Amino acid sequence: MKQSSFYSNYKIGAKIGSGSFGRIFSATNPLTGEQVAIKIESKEAKNPQLVHEYELYKILLKNNPEPEGIPRIHLCTTQSDYVNLVMELLGPSLEDKFNLCGRKFSLKTVLMLAFQMLARLEYIHNCGLIHRDIKPENFLLGVGKNQDKVYIIDFGLSRPYLKDGKHIEFIVGKKLIGTARYASINTHRGITQSRRDDLESVGYIWIYFLKGKLPWQGLKATERTQRYDKIKEKKIETSIAELCQDLPPEFAEYLTYVRNLNFEEEPDYARLQTLLRTLFNEKGFVEDFDYDWKSIKPDPVTKPADTKRIFKEVRVDGENAMLTKEETKQNNQSTKPLVQKASNVPIKNTGSNQKNNHKSKACWPLFNCFS
Repeated sequence: MKQSSFYSNYKIGAKIGSGSFGRIFSATNPLTGEQVAIKIESKEAKNPQLVHEYELYKILLKNNPEPEGIPRIHLCTTQSDYVNLVMELLGPSLEDKFNLCGRKFSLKTVLMLAFQMLARLEYIHNCGLIHRDIKPENFLLGVGKNQDKVYIIDFGLSRPYLKDGKHIEFIVGKKLIGTARYASINTHRGITQSRRDDLESVGYIWIYFLKGKLPWQGLKATERTQRYDKIKEKKIETSIAELCQDLPPEFAEYLTYVRNLNFEEEPDYARLQTLLRTLFNEKGFVEDFDYDWKSIKPDPVTKPADTKRIFKEVRVDGENAMLTKEETKQNNQSTKPLVQKASNVPIKNTGSNQKNNHKSKACWPLFNCFS
């Protein structure tokens, strides 16, 4: 991954998101005009994630510099009191589109999304990683010519499931990592996550999209741990038949299959794709990417969707878990931080435009504007 062509100075735009890691800003490379997103994290962060996430992106991009649905990473730098990750600017999340459509998706839209979401997980797993925080906010749409493409983001909680070619150990007693609403039953039980857990989580997302709500949403609790326990209990007591009631039987078959996978077992992704593709074809659908939201006319009174774009990676709803100190330590030990200092990256002088030959007020060094 070439980093020398990206620079330490950007024209900083609006804040487009925030979360446990810090903040995200849109920005423009003043020399190329390319728009990017910059994730910002303080060096004093309690549970630092950005350097770890950068190392995992390097694994994902190692054998394929432009994998389908994985955002391009331009640069990871450290400057002053911050670490920043410069990456491809993407569009709205599937949760954003879900809200736009009145919190219900049609079967056709869900299946077209499912084909891509399942393919993203297969690619990540083939690279030796598990995501561990599968939720609608972590699937984003592209922009421009890639507006119909689904991307998967936010690898701050991800980790390798292979060490020296061997599968990680089965351990009981782990704290919940990820988002409780979509977490697998085994994750609630404190079992080390593996590939099967990502697949179970994405199955819950599809049911959520089709029904508008999962049975374990909205449970009352005074404390986070109590809420987790209630979600766990409700998830266990809800049978697959009940969960998938009024849905095509393929969704129950999908969940039954992934829940019965062994800890180290490799999922049959082709079988799962065929299961969903057969349903798609039986319904007479055409994969024209005519998603539900494309029939919704934008409100002329509101601002365009792009200016309201939010990267919803905030873990604040009481149903979510953050990276624990123990997990952070494990992540930092499993990846070697290779962070390039922004001050060492030169700025090209084109000589053709005086605005590019000095630092204008609109082109600040990173972090001067983040206070």
